[in-house]
Amino acid sequence: MGVWRQVGQYSGLGFILPAAAFVGLAIGYGLDQWLHTGRVMELIFLFLGVAAGFVQIYRAAMRK
Repeated sequence: MGVWRQVGQYSGLGFILPAAAFVGLAIGYGLDQWLHTGRVMELIFLFLGVAAGFVQIYRAAMRK
């Protein structure tokens, strides 16, 4: 694998967790607005997004 390909692959890891957390937060916010549930869905989907981000970072780090 080339050096620049590795640089690109590992520099993208820094964006995975914030992006997953933002997507989870946005989905939760949309569901809260639709279902009028306060901030319950927002928190649930935020935690699910963070967990998904960690899983993706782990998978990417374990790839050769």
